[in-house]
Amino acid sequence: MTSRPWHVLERRYLHRSKWRNFVLERIRIHTGSEVDYAYAEVPDAVLVVPLTVDHQLVVIQQYRHPVDDWVWEVPAGSVGSDGPEAAARQELAEEIGGRCAHLQQAAWFYAAAAGVRQRIYVYLATGVTMEAQRLEETELLRVGLLTPEEAFTRAQSGAITDGQSALALLICEPLIRRQLAQASVHEAGK
Repeated sequence: MTSRPWHVLERRYLHRSKWRNFVLERIRIHTGSEVDYAYAEVPDAVLVVPLTVDHQLVVIQQYRHPVDDWVWEVPAGSVGSDGPEAAARQELAEEIGGRCAHLQQAAWFYAAAAGVRQRIYVYLATGVTMEAQRLEETELLRVGLLTPEEAFTRAQSGAITDGQSALALLICEPLIRRQLAQASVHEAGK
C-alpha cells in the first residue's frame, strides 16, 4: 500500500535532545476522527555483528541507564551524515577497536514501529581484527568473544538481553554459517 491513510494536522516537540526527540501530533485518522499520537523520534542506527579472523563473534556488555543494568549487545550506534556503512565502520572501531576485511548489509528493520521513528541497519563484519577501543564519553562497556554457536544460543534463549542485538545475530546467522562452511572447505583444501 502506498497511500497514507492518516494525515498530520499539527506537530509539536515535547522535548529535544542529542539522542531522541519526543513528538506529539494531532492526526486525522482513516475514519475521519482526530486523535493525539505521541512517539519518539530517534536517529537511524546501525548494529554490527563482528566475526573475527579466527571465527569468534564479538559481543559487548554495556551499562544502559534507562534499564539500570549491564546489557549484552553487538556494537551499535547512530547513523550520521556519511550514511549507515560509515557508521558501521565507526562503531566497530570505537566500541571494540575493530577493523574488518568485509562489511555487508544484512537487513534493516524499524526499531519499534508503533512508538519510535527509527530505522536500524544490520551489518555483518567479517575478517575482524581488534586493537584499542575509542569509546565515547558516555560509553561504559566490556568486550567479550563467543563462538558462533554460543552467540546464536544466547540470542535464542534471551541471554543476549538487548532485543535488537539478538535479532541482528539471528539475521546474520545464515550468512555466518555460510562463511564458516566456506572457510572449512578452504582449510580442507590446503
